[in-house]
Amino acid sequence: MGCGGSKKKEKKTDFEMEKTGSGSIDTVFEEASAPFCTLAGVYKKLSKPLRTLKDKTGAIVVKDVTPEEIMKIMLCDFSAPCDGDIEKIELKPDDDSPFLKIKKSSLNHECVEIFEAFEKLVEHTAEAA
Repeated sequence: MGCGGSKKKEKKTDFEMEKTGSGSIDTVFEEASAPFCTLAGVYKKLSKPLRTLKDKTGAIVVKDVTPEEIMKIMLCDFSAPCDGDIEKIELKPDDDSPFLKIKKSSLNHECVEIFEAFEKLVEHTAEAA
């Protein structure tokens, strides 16, 4: 398999794979194709809701921020309107999606938007799985 898109003289290339004619190389790429397509589909479904959550939480400014760090930042955001007392928002694990219950009335408008972005990310994650 080779990248046929590299033959074109454009700024961006497509990534269409063409057969090389070498059976063993073509077989490796063909067998790897399905998992990579699945991964690409998951990435595509999660990239927008994850970006929205990063933007809403302010995590977008953290270099190489991980999903775990985004969740920690989200919790800090939730505790800010309560003077750091996270107990006031009554955050509890839940068996149903998005797997967290929160007392939305204790949140300010920005925190409600963050929680809604989190709900969307969980929803898209479930769809991608």
